[in-house]
Amino acid sequence: MKSSETLAFIIIYLSAALFYADPAIVGASLSSPWWTAFTCHFAHAGLFHLCINSLALFLLTSRLSVRASLLALAVATLAILPSVSAEPTVGLSGVVYAQIAIYTTYHRPSALPKVIIGLALLNGLALIVGSVNVAFHALAFVGGGITTTIIKIIQLWKRRKTSQHS
Repeated sequence: MKSSETLAFIIIYLSAALFYADPAIVGASLSSPWWTAFTCHFAHAGLFHLCINSLALFLLTSRLSVRASLLALAVATLAILPSVSAEPTVGLSGVVYAQIAIYTTYHRPSALPKVIIGLALLNGLALIVGSVNVAFHALAFVGGGITTTIIKIIQLWKRRKTSQHS
């Protein structure tokens, strides 16, 4: 990881760790203001929730560029809109799911079926343990995969167009 990427990563973590607010206020829900689609990623349901999301984000961000990580944040922000419920949704898990989709689709497409099964099992376990917005996770993952596929198609098209002119 480059020093600029490391600095960006540290700033994101510190802002997420230091920004504690009541999930009922900053979480995205049917009755919350529009801006909670952005703030919900930086609030967590507790210290364990923050630690798990931080670990996953750290492991994935070290494998992706800052641009890909910001794309994941944008995808997760869009994914929260159709998946809100009466209960507030908080945490970085949507960003993590989008990052997993981006990384897998771009770097290891053959592993996609195993990743999907693993994430489905993880969501099933999370539903048993506590309340989880599975629709948000699924939409963020699918959105990350679709976005990356579109980017790959555009890159291939540009390469072909450049090679035809050479």
